[in-house]
Amino acid sequence: MTHSVTPPAESNRVAPLKVTPFEDKLLRNVRLILTPPALSPTSIEASPSTRSWYYHQPAPLSLSDNARTLLQRLLAQGTVLFLVRVNGGWRESFLRQGEEVTGRLWERHPLSERALHFSGTTLNWLHWLTSLNPALERQMASCPTSDSANSTPVDEFVLWRILDTVCFLHSAAAPSFQLLAELAAFRNNPWVWLTSPHLMPQINHLGMQAPGNEAAADEAVVTPLVPDFTPCFEGWRAFLLEALQEHLYQRWLMTIPRRVTEAKQTQRLEQFYWSNLAIAAVFRRFLSAAEAARRPDLAVFLLRLLAQLHQRLPEASDWWHNLGEENLPQWRQRQALRRAAVAVPLLTFIFHSWTRYYQQTSFLDEDYRIGQWWLREWDRYRGDDMVAWAQRLLTLLEPFSPRSDS
Repeated sequence: MTHSVTPPAESNRVAPLKVTPFEDKLLRNVRLILTPPALSPTSIEASPSTRSWYYHQPAPLSLSDNARTLLQRLLAQGTVLFLVRVNGGWRESFLRQGEEVTGRLWERHPLSERALHFSGTTLNWLHWLTSLNPALERQMASCPTSDSANSTPVDEFVLWRILDTVCFLHSAAAPSFQLLAELAAFRNNPWVWLTSPHLMPQINHLGMQAPGNEAAADEAVVTPLVPDFTPCFEGWRAFLLEALQEHLYQRWLMTIPRRVTEAKQTQRLEQFYWSNLAIAAVFRRFLSAAEAARRPDLAVFLLRLLAQLHQRLPEASDWWHNLGEENLPQWRQRQALRRAAVAVPLLTFIFHSWTRYYQQTSFLDEDYRIGQWWLREWDRYRGDDMVAWAQRLLTLLEPFSPRSDS
């Protein structure tokens, strides 16, 4: 039995390429993962979608030439369309080798930097996932071996899209998501952590423990689980990070206010505590890598997020009123919970330290143009007002501690 799949319209009409039922399901899955998710306040981690992941058994050992042709075309065109859709195609301003560049995404980067290189890793994972029912745990036991030496940044992107799609289709609590996220290829993926650290099973395991007496000490427990973001500021990954700025901003803007205002209703107190520390740990490692790479422009999504959080949740009570902290027996545990609740707003102090550094650069300094770009964005999002807000939160959190900008 075969299915006919018609490729995108071309100037010269060609006959549909015939593929097997398994290959048809695999191509449908590719379309799913390369369709940007419709973000909503409940879509990220709540109820499953009406759509499902396609699977078919038995699976062939390899794909036909027709299927390979369609797969290559679909991956290339689908990846480009995904990036254009999440980016919006707007003219934007970023930094390139210390200089400001403007224009649309494809205008800011030469073709050599935008070229897509897929390895066998992508095909192996798509083949494996299409051959099993992701709702059956026993079928998840034997997964492809990831060849990290030959895998490409685009493979990494595809793996993130696979896990993200399973999350949207089945929910973050589904065994399919939880089991996939435990596999090294997903567990070590920086894009997975940058978008969904609070959903990772490694963090959920910590959520069985009660908060400690010091949020900073507990964050140190989380940090080793977070991958290094340094490679995200190089080559095609930096190109991807530029494209994802709007998506990251919108995604976290949907996620964080809901987590805070509905904390008591939607999750256990311990789970909220550890997952908030995970979010903060991810952002801290990301900002450290951005600073080392001299790419503050790639952290602007987080600056925009903090500006919106300042507007939406301006008071300290907005951040810990719904936590249910009265259920914790010790005062120091309640304080640790409150500090975890405002861990993201307190990241403002990192941006403030950047601002003070760039304010001191002179015209002859290497970072002068970077600094001018950053100071303009800082003023645009009213950074000084955010610092006052974060300082107020910190003062109310620790009324007997000295003022801190660290």
